Amino acid sequence: MSEQFSFSLPVKDMAWNIIDTVVLSWPQFSSDAIRMDLIYDHVRYIRANVRNSIADVKDRAQVAWSNKKLFRQKGQWRWRQWELRSPTRRKWWVVFWPTKMRNFSLSMNQKARKLATISSFLYHLHNQTLTIVDQVSFPLISTKIASAFISSLWLNKSILYVDASVNHSSLLSLRNLSFVSYSSVSSLHTYTLLKAKNLVITRESLNYILTNRFN
Repeated sequence: MSEQFSFSLPVKDMAWNIIDTVVLSWPQFSSDAIRMDLIYDHVRYIRANVRNSIADVKDRAQVAWSNKKLFRQKGQWRWRQWELRSPTRRKWWVVFWPTKMRNFSLSMNQKARKLATISSFLYHLHNQTLTIVDQVSFPLISTKIASAFISSLWLNKSILYVDASVNHSSLLSLRNLSFVSYSSVSSLHTYTLLKAKNLVITRESLNYILTNRFN
C-alpha cells in the first residue's frame, strides 16, 4: 500500500501575502500514483490527434497524360514503353504515394486519460512547482497589471494560470505575456500541465480538481 503524503501549501493573494494554508493529505497524493507511462501515452495521443498530413503527391488521375505511344515498337532500347504517365518514368506519379487522407489519430481509454491528467497535477505537487492563489480579479483589462501580478510571484520560467472558469478580463490581460498560458480548470489536460514549468492555480480550481478528478 502506498505511503500517505501530506502537503501544506500557502494560499496567497495578489499582493503575495499569505492569507491561508491548505493541507493536502490523501493516499492518492503518493509519489507512486504518478503514472509516467500514462503521461507518455496521453501526450502522444494529444499530439497525434492534432497532426495533419502534409506530404501529398499526384496520383494517376491527377497527372497530365496522353494515349500517344511514346516510341516505336521495335528497333530501339526504349521500345514498348506504355504511356506518358507510367510510374516507371521519372517525375511522374508514385505507385504507393502519401496522400492527405492519412489518419494519424490514436485512441486512449477515458479512465487512462483521467489518470494521466491527475499524474501531471501530482508531478507539479511533488516538484514544488504548484502555487495556490486566492481569487484573482483584474479591475480592468491591462497587460501592465497582469505583468505586475506575475512578477510578484517570482517565477522565472513558463507559467500556466488555471482559473475556475474562463474570466474574460484575466484572459485578455494575460494573453500578451509570452511565458504565461491561461486555462480553465475544466479544460485541463496532461499536455498543458507538463508544458508549463510552474502551475499557478486558484483555490476554487483546486477544490474542483479534488472533487471531480480524484473521485
